[in-house]
Amino acid sequence: MISTNLLDFFTFFISIFFFIYIRFDSVKENFNLGSDIYYFLLSAEIFKKNKNLPIRLPNYYTMEYRNQYYPPLFSMLLSFFSKSFIKRNHKFFNQIIDLINIIIILVFIKYLTNCDLFQLSLILILYSIQGSLIQSFYSLTSRSFGLLIYNLIIFSIFIFLSEELIVFYILSIFFTCALILSHKLSIQLLIIQVITFSILSQNFEILIFIPVSYLICFLINGKLTYGILRHHIEIILFWNKNHPSLGADPLKSFYTKKKINNYYKSYNLKNLFSIFNNFLGHNPLLPNILFYFYNSDTLSRLDQFLYFIIFSTTIFAISTYIFKPLKCLGEGHKYMKFSILPSVILTVFQLNNFENIDLLQQSICVFCLILLTFYFFIYRINKPRNDILNKFSEFILELKKKKIDLTKKVLCFPYSLVDQFVFYSRMKVLWGTHGLGFKLIENIFPILKYPLEKIIKRYDVKYLIFREDYFNFKPENYKVILKKNNFIFIEINKETTFNFYEPTNISNLTKKKILYVIGSLNIGGTEKHLLTLVNNLNRNLYEIEIFFLSQAGSLKHLINKGIGIYEPKKQTKSKLQIIFILLKLIYYLKKSNPDIFHCFLPTSYILGGTAVKVLGFEKKLIMSRRSLNNYQKKFRIPVRMIESYFHKFTKLILTNSEVVKKQVIEEGVDENKIKVIYNGIIAGKRKLNKTQISNFKSNLNINNRDFIFSCVANFIPYKNHILIIKASEILIKYNKNFKVLFIGGGDDHEYIKNLKNEVSKRNLGQNILFVPQQSINIYKFFQISDVGISSSTEEGFSNSIIEFLFYGVPVIATNVGGNAEAIKSNYGILIKNNNVNELFNAMLYFLSEIKLYKFKKNAKEASKRFSLKKMVANYEKTYNEFIQNNK
Repeated sequence: MISTNLLDFFTFFISIFFFIYIRFDSVKENFNLGSDIYYFLLSAEIFKKNKNLPIRLPNYYTMEYRNQYYPPLFSMLLSFFSKSFIKRNHKFFNQIIDLINIIIILVFIKYLTNCDLFQLSLILILYSIQGSLIQSFYSLTSRSFGLLIYNLIIFSIFIFLSEELIVFYILSIFFTCALILSHKLSIQLLIIQVITFSILSQNFEILIFIPVSYLICFLINGKLTYGILRHHIEIILFWNKNHPSLGADPLKSFYTKKKINNYYKSYNLKNLFSIFNNFLGHNPLLPNILFYFYNSDTLSRLDQFLYFIIFSTTIFAISTYIFKPLKCLGEGHKYMKFSILPSVILTVFQLNNFENIDLLQQSICVFCLILLTFYFFIYRINKPRNDILNKFSEFILELKKKKIDLTKKVLCFPYSLVDQFVFYSRMKVLWGTHGLGFKLIENIFPILKYPLEKIIKRYDVKYLIFREDYFNFKPENYKVILKKNNFIFIEINKETTFNFYEPTNISNLTKKKILYVIGSLNIGGTEKHLLTLVNNLNRNLYEIEIFFLSQAGSLKHLINKGIGIYEPKKQTKSKLQIIFILLKLIYYLKKSNPDIFHCFLPTSYILGGTAVKVLGFEKKLIMSRRSLNNYQKKFRIPVRMIESYFHKFTKLILTNSEVVKKQVIEEGVDENKIKVIYNGIIAGKRKLNKTQISNFKSNLNINNRDFIFSCVANFIPYKNHILIIKASEILIKYNKNFKVLFIGGGDDHEYIKNLKNEVSKRNLGQNILFVPQQSINIYKFFQISDVGISSSTEEGFSNSIIEFLFYGVPVIATNVGGNAEAIKSNYGILIKNNNVNELFNAMLYFLSEIKLYKFKKNAKEASKRFSLKKMVANYEKTYNEFIQNNK
């Protein structure tokens, strides 16, 4: 018994250390993250100095009153710590407060139930890996403090209702007073929940403590409480009027007059799935809780109360998305953190009774726990970077060394940098939103009401500070004070004008990053195409990276220097390895943050599409379809359905032939989202002279008099090598002076073995040669060939065909895919798919043709349609337009 208790205590303390490690590790690099941090630090500094409420800031924010009616309790708490201590450790404050929060709630749970320490440890562990909370608490804000007080209130209310202990009713009033002075969003939710609970339970005594709490606050400091209440109402009225503009660019929305990118655009009754997807990320345990409640016969009072908190929070949060009168109450997902702890507690209760629930409920529970872990890793991968804010801090410190008039106003773009600028510079800014005076800011937020020139004159602005990549203006008549780290501080006057522009081509932008995803670079049409593309794009315009899903392959050494490469250490084969490589791809994509994310081949598209959906990078996605869609039938999973889902949000699909384009359209894709770019041929390979050709043939045991048919294709069943073998069996009866070269690679050893057996069985060993995979010498095989053959049963657009044409080699090809777009009768022959007699006749025709040189000349001329220069130019034009259209 003693050893069991010791083990439980040990487990509980381990869970505390686990919480500390997970939460502290997530924020250890966030020195200057977020904008709220600077307002709280400034308010704490001023309160510590003056000890007055309301906190009265110097006249830094010129579009609000100096008395601050933002709830001040969190700033007051910070004032108890030294300035140096806060500067070093502010990133950990939210995590420490949340740890105090969970431990206090665990004490309540222990008091109310018979939970053992192991169950409490499990609650702590599951709560610690809640990704959305980690994200919410990355920077110093009052959210964690508001959540702590909110939880104290709801558990105090429950104990009062269940055990009728008046002391907890008094505590709930006390904590509500603290919440009024701490966090607006929390008090909004609490009021809604208390009213709803009172109506549902017909218990109106609980309703009294809200007005009583406000009354006590008025008695303590009437001026502050009135200001907080008035400020709260002012914010609600402001967003009720302006919520359609939430998320808009204040400058671009005014100057371009384009439709505003409304924050709520995708969250409405017509798109409930988007809402559900968003909310699931903020509380992955929600489906399990809903299903468990629906299937539970008996619930304890605590269970019922926790379910009420979860349901009321979720319903209210969703309502703020879809019902116009409630949209002014804040973005719905921010409320979901209040449902997380009750969800975790109920899930642990369920796990304690796991063997007594049915298999379906067990499966849903396990799935949601996996989902919780998955989102934890996603939020860790997606944690915001503080590079810009660190650079901005350096910029401001450098600016303070300059001679500038500190009494004049500064206009700052983007607005998210204002609080940081004020904290470090202590200059006046054209900004507000913290306290009373929300109406004062309507001329510049959420979008400008007037041109910049008029704003500057009206408010007597002397200086302008902006981030270069955000501010699309060309000012005239101004003076540059400092330019550094992508930020500019300029002095302006009444003659200064601002000419807005929208970049129209890539030259107006910084170097753009393209991240390609492909399985490997082994010999193959798509692989060689991608290699050619990345090696020939303009490196002055593009930064290029390639992510390999498996090991890079035999062509890796041909990749130009300076191209970033990621490849796993081992071949990716098992399902577990695929899951791992997907997580790695998500991490790499987030870290790389490319302008374009380009996927080649189906597996890359499925994993890449998943990655962009997780990260919200849909606008960056391009997919290349390079074959007919017959492959969709070969997978065990419903590939067509999966790809159709990804097609919906993929911004651009590139095909290599009109036939492939037609198939993609048949899959339900808008024709305007599809573009054909034909393959291009690498020019400039060394040409062999007659002696070199003769010597190369001799090395292959080929007589100079032999007519050479070549098939350059990997050993894959759909390449249909057997068709050539069968045609050769007929041809040898008419002419024995020919050779057929099968040049390619592949891992299908059984297929290769069967082909060799067929050759041996038909006594064609002297006429048909199998050449191992080539890369360096492949151009030699094209030059010794008299005719090329493409016998595929399916093809998007054959690289080997246009490579044959480039070397002046006529081609026999099956009429599949895009082959008909490349082959014309004066330099090639199209045959019916899988037709032995037509292939035999075509081979015999060329073998007997005296004027073969004319076909060769025409083939060389036709290849100009597929030049490398033309292909690269098409890609660069496409990429440039894609970047501009998806800014």
